Amino acid sequence: MASLQSGDSMTKLNHGFHAASIFVICIIIATLVSCSASDSVPSRGLKSAQYSQPTIVFPECSVATNSPSLSAYCLFNSAVLLQQEGYSKQAKQEFIEVLSIDNTRPEVYLYLGDIYFGENDLNQAEQMYLAAVALDPENPVPFRNLGVIYDNTGEFEKAIDFYLESIKLSPQNSQSHYNLGLVYSRIPNQLEKAIAELKKSTELDPSISKVHYDLGQLYEYLNQSALAIESYQRALDLGYLEAAEKLQ
Repeated sequence: MASLQSGDSMTKLNHGFHAASIFVICIIIATLVSCSASDSVPSRGLKSAQYSQPTIVFPECSVATNSPSLSAYCLFNSAVLLQQEGYSKQAKQEFIEVLSIDNTRPEVYLYLGDIYFGENDLNQAEQMYLAAVALDPENPVPFRNLGVIYDNTGEFEKAIDFYLESIKLSPQNSQSHYNLGLVYSRIPNQLEKAIAELKKSTELDPSISKVHYDLGQLYEYLNQSALAIESYQRALDLGYLEAAEKLQ
């Protein structure tokens, strides 16, 4: 399973742990596989990119504290850095400890959901993303991540519903349209919708070779040869070498 990209812009997040009015300059987390122009498959996995990641460990966190809010803040910083460095098991324990102090932070549930998804524990991942949705219903990311969960479990109607909600909240996200198109492509009577979503994805970001290739496959299946060739050629021009076999 791959990870999913978010095109949301860089934001500054107030971590809100009420400790000396601490504000952190944050950056959006990069996915394991970004949705960029390459031969790689556009991601259908998960990402907590709607939230920000601390890049500084503050001096306050290097000394013992009796403040629960500051402890949670410091643990959150530590957990994110651990996950960034690939220590997911340790990060998971610290995120869980953060929730034991403050269970109102949707970004913590998103990070935990990503970890559980990486462990292929889809039930726990689902619960984490549902909690994030409940706490932050205006964020498209947990809706998209739930779509990925239900796509993986074969619950296609639920996947469609969550992808549609994600698109409603962030209509210009090419990844969500691609993901939705993939689900529609698995349902025989929804292939025209699948094509429409993949086309929308290419309009929003024409640089993704695999989307053009998948679009070509749908056109080929529907015996629309000219459109199939056009899509395969575009995929090949962008570096997706498997498309060459389709053009022979």
